[in-house]
Amino acid sequence: MGEMDDIHLDPQALDDAIAAASFTGVATVDVGDQRLLERCEGYLHRAHRVPMTADARIAIASGNKTFTALAVMRLVEDGRLRLDQPVRTLLGEDLHLIDDAVTVEQLLTHTSGIGDYLDEDHWDPANYVLTVPGHTLTTAQAFLPMLDGHPQKFTPGARFSYCNGGFMVLAILIERAPAAPTMMPFTASCSSPPASNAPGSSPSTTCPPTPRAATSDRRATS
Repeated sequence: MGEMDDIHLDPQALDDAIAAASFTGVATVDVGDQRLLERCEGYLHRAHRVPMTADARIAIASGNKTFTALAVMRLVEDGRLRLDQPVRTLLGEDLHLIDDAVTVEQLLTHTSGIGDYLDEDHWDPANYVLTVPGHTLTTAQAFLPMLDGHPQKFTPGARFSYCNGGFMVLAILIERAPAAPTMMPFTASCSSPPASNAPGSSPSTTCPPTPRAATSDRRATS
């Protein structure tokens, strides 16, 4: 029996779930390099009734923080990062206002206390938060000017405070992780299979098309 023989898909169950949730988006199931299921539902543009396509780039804003966290944990699993690792070891002289004690885990759990480009304690939804042209944000490294100049808010680990910039910093760490090609783009690092597994042996975890989608605020980019 092959891997495919062990997988049972229930089309009716999927139909029922889509109908119940008024789902708009793309649902796929991939095993290795073979796509077993692909469903496109709803519209890319509701007003013009443009149908959804499988290759659509869907802006899910902070929903993509999950992909960033997953990429970080893959590197932890491979021994290229540690959860207790001070981020300064990879940032070097960049973002010098980030406390030297801030760790990878604290960025993941919003307890780092780093200053945020979008501080939700002092933010007006009408504010335009990008300080560089959006079309230039093609790699995590390109976010550095926007993340710089924000003082530490509190001692690392002291409390929880939702931090958008923290996940951008994580994307930069992914690009700089040891044993990776120099400045590997965030998306390439996310989409490559873990070193400990053969390609196709784990579910697809391809990251969003740009670091902006993976790390920016849920409201700022909605």
